[in-house]
Amino acid sequence: MAQKNYKVNEAIEVVYQAAGAKTGLTINMEVFDETHTIVAGGPTVLTEFGATGRYYGSFTPDAVGDWTAQVEETGGKGKVVKHYSVGSYNLEDVGAITDSIHTDMSAVIVDIAAVDSALVNIDSAVTGVDGKTSDIISQLSVIESKVDEFDSPPMIG
Repeated sequence: MAQKNYKVNEAIEVVYQAAGAKTGLTINMEVFDETHTIVAGGPTVLTEFGATGRYYGSFTPDAVGDWTAQVEETGGKGKVVKHYSVGSYNLEDVGAITDSIHTDMSAVIVDIAAVDSALVNIDSAVTGVDGKTSDIISQLSVIESKVDEFDSPPMIG
């Protein structure tokens, strides 16, 4: 499974550095969807970060797949292309799910410890019952010998 860094229906910011950090340029971005079809409504004109020669804009993918942004100065100079791997989840989502599983597993471990403690208590109670059972058997033997004495009482003839 390919690593999906971006998620469907979440904006992707594209940053472009102009050659020589030239400022005041008009920078255009065309976006191609997962079928390599140009997205209608373009090009998007990027905005400059102050007077830095860096420009930014965004697009929002609406399907899973590899999307492409093509950025260039007006007139076709400085053309660059970048691919964006888009999925139904992103790495941040996977991290959040992993954290949630870790939290759930911590609760399960606490529950297992409680069950283990209860089992120790049950084992102790059963051991006590075993001891009482031995006492009962011993007392029954005494009673049995007394009953046997009734069956053959002492006699004089």
